[in-house]
Amino acid sequence: MAIAPLRAVGEGTWVSLGKLGSNNGIVETSEGTVLVDVPHKPTDAVALAAMLADRPPVAWIVHTDHHIDHTLTNGFFPGTVVAHDTTRQRLVDDMPSPEFVDQLLATLDPDGRELMAGHPERVPTVVFFDRVGLRPGGTSVDLLALPGHTPNTIGVHLPDVGVLFSGDAVSGMGLPSFQESSFRAWRASIDTVLALDFDTLVPGHGGVGDRQTAVRFRDQIDELVGRVDAARTAGMSIDDAAEQLRFEDRIHVTTADYEGYPPSMVEEFQRRSIRSIYRELQSAASDDPPFGSLGDDERADRPARQEGS
Repeated sequence: MAIAPLRAVGEGTWVSLGKLGSNNGIVETSEGTVLVDVPHKPTDAVALAAMLADRPPVAWIVHTDHHIDHTLTNGFFPGTVVAHDTTRQRLVDDMPSPEFVDQLLATLDPDGRELMAGHPERVPTVVFFDRVGLRPGGTSVDLLALPGHTPNTIGVHLPDVGVLFSGDAVSGMGLPSFQESSFRAWRASIDTVLALDFDTLVPGHGGVGDRQTAVRFRDQIDELVGRVDAARTAGMSIDDAAEQLRFEDRIHVTTADYEGYPPSMVEEFQRRSIRSIYRELQSAASDDPPFGSLGDDERADRPARQEGS
C-alpha cells in the first residue's frame, strides 16, 4: 500500500503520517533536507525516498530515540545521522540482529525483507547530551533531550516555524511502551514541551496536534500509573499486575492500513510496561534513579535486539 502524501505543517516543513512506526518529519533548507526519524518498514522507506527525490537531498537524519520504528531504515537515505549520545550507544551495543529484523519483517513487511540487505542500519556520527542547535542554511533546528519514554528521547523544535516534533515524549495514538521508561521523567519532559514556543505539535505517533495533545497525553500517563498504583497499594503483586493490568495499544497492533506486531510480542510489551511502572512506584519514595526498571531476571533474558515504541 502506498504511503499517504506529505502533510504541510509549517513553512518548508512537512510530515509523513499514517504508517506503522513513527511519524517522519521533513524540513527543507537551502543546505539540504533534515529528516526527523525514518520509516519502520523498508517498503515505506523506498516510498518516502521517492517522494523526496525532487526536494533538496537529505543532509541530516535526526533520531528521536533508538527504537527500530525510528531508526531501522536510515540506510535508505543519505545524510549525517545525529542523535542523543545514548541513542548511539544503544545502536552500537544493542543493534537489532539481522536475524531478528528478518523475522520481524516477515510479519510486518514481507516485501521489504530483501531490501534491508543492501541498506544496513547506520549508527549516529554526531551526538549530543542535553541541547544542540543545527543551523543548515540558517534554519533553526533545535534538538533537546526529553527523557521519559526512553532515557534518550529527544524533541526537534523549529522555533521560527512554530513546530515541535516531539518524538515519543508525546503520542497522539495513546500510550506507547513503558518497557524502559520513567513516568516521573516523562511527565517532567511534557512540562518542558509545554514551556516551549510552538503552535503545531507533531507527536511520535498519531495525527498532527497542538499543545492540548501534550496535556491529554500526560493525563493518559497519569490514568495508567494511577491504576497500577491502586492495584499495588491494594496488595496486588507485581507478577499479578503484569498479567492482569492492560492499556490500549493502538501503536503496535494490526489496523486496516498495516500489519502490526505479533500478538505475543504486543503482550510482552504490556507485561514489561506494567512491571516498569510498578517498580518505579515502589522506589518513588527513595532516591533510586528513575530509569533501569527491568529486573535482573528480565535483563538476563532480554534478547539482543530492540523492541518497538
